Amino acid sequence: MSFTNTPERYGVISAAFHWLSAIIVYGMFALGLWMVTLSYYDGWYHKAPELHKSIGILLMMGL
Repeated sequence: MSFTNTPERYGVISAAFHWLSAIIVYGMFALGLWMVTLSYYDGWYHKAPELHKSIGILLMMGL
């Protein structure tokens, strides 16, 4: 498998970015589910949404 894309198939770099993005999306979904279980007095209650937003913006920008 070559590093660059060919007309027949995607290269290693494109495939790696694809799967990295997929893992991050699933992680963001899990983080969102975990955030709704936090109580107001939990230390992560105010930190987790900031982390969730930061990762989401980086993902939308294309890593």
